[in-house]
Amino acid sequence: MAAANYAAGGLNEKTAYLELIGHGEISHWKERNESGYFVDYNIHYYPDFKREQIPILLNRDYERIIMDFGDGYNDFREEILRCDKKIFLLNLNPWQKYAAEKMVNTVQNEHWGDIQPVYMSMNAQKTEKEAIEKNFKIRITKLSLIQNPRSIRSEEFSFMDSIMGYAAVNTKRKRPFMPIRRIK
Repeated sequence: MAAANYAAGGLNEKTAYLELIGHGEISHWKERNESGYFVDYNIHYYPDFKREQIPILLNRDYERIIMDFGDGYNDFREEILRCDKKIFLLNLNPWQKYAAEKMVNTVQNEHWGDIQPVYMSMNAQKTEKEAIEKNFKIRITKLSLIQNPRSIRSEEFSFMDSIMGYAAVNTKRKRPFMPIRRIK
């Protein structure tokens, strides 16, 4: 959610957020329009989006499409492989550690090509995190807790830029900076 808000608000990109896991979490938020989505803070949210509609959406004028696969990552392998940036969130708490290890193992070994996804986790115990990093030869970035995904603090901009694959210098601004004129 924070990535979508940063893309739309901070980077001024036309953004869509697709919920592909079928849990209907964002459908409780607002009512969809006739086209099957709702708009909030200039983001087009598509709850319970269907796989067969992805090619149609890719041909629209969105600059950023964020796809939430949830635990259905295996069912959307082809779509994930087409993504420019692949971020996998790992839950490393004791009751979900096995699922996280299974995900990393699947991505590394089961015909996923030689992708280099970004692995992130929040609230991971240091020993658990280091053990998984060593075992799978990956790096797990600590995901910052963003209190309000609709109001990202300036201290979090560089982190969000790294997630979105941007450097601060190539972001689009809503309003251009005032030109600097030299007076002779």
